[in-house]
Amino acid sequence: MGDFVLVGALARDLQVLGRAGGQAVRATHDVDITVYAPSGDALRDRMSALRSTGSRQVFYFGDLQVDVLARGPIAPGGVFTVSEGVTCDVTGMEEAARGAERMRLGEDSVVEVPTLASLVGLKLVAWDVRRTFTAKDAQDLAALLDSSHRGEFEDACWKDSQQASRHDFDPSMVGPALVGAELASTWESSTLERLRGVMEEGRDELVGACVRWAPATQPIGQQLDVLHQELSHATPASGTR
Repeated sequence: MGDFVLVGALARDLQVLGRAGGQAVRATHDVDITVYAPSGDALRDRMSALRSTGSRQVFYFGDLQVDVLARGPIAPGGVFTVSEGVTCDVTGMEEAARGAERMRLGEDSVVEVPTLASLVGLKLVAWDVRRTFTAKDAQDLAALLDSSHRGEFEDACWKDSQQASRHDFDPSMVGPALVGAELASTWESSTLERLRGVMEEGRDELVGACVRWAPATQPIGQQLDVLHQELSHATPASGTR
């Protein structure tokens, strides 16, 4: 697990465009990373160019704006205090970083990126927090679930004979099932409980928000239900809370 892990729209694009061969979702004008930090002092020491904008932590690499989401001991209970009275929910960031995979960015760079499954988990948390003022998390969630059975991810749908049989060999259902199974086995139990709560309490609203962005042929409601079913069968990895 790297100290710096790429998250946000660029991480989404590396999975949706790079691995699944999907369509561009939405343009982005900045880069989001998550950084491990035991304390605010440690965060400031490690990010010498860091400056606070009140509601975010931001630094610049040349002309590129980089938004920083801190994780680790600095964010007890998944809540990072940016400044007095301003907090950021980073639930799931630690698990997402722990399971990150190395991916090529351009010709010369290699970055650590959460798996597609972890991005789905992060998007469920983000949608729960921001649903009243942005639709982009539902848009991203629909794109990620649609990608879960395409491109490089399609092979996994056929390799898991148990999941394939359970879902009548329909990759559009097997993909989300594999996403849920990965989260259920690698994320902490307290975080999984949060994800289940989001999906149970806001199911109809979540489906409605995702339908707006999903292709007409994408069975997004069924995909979300399959995802929830797998999360409900969670057996978290040894050592998780």
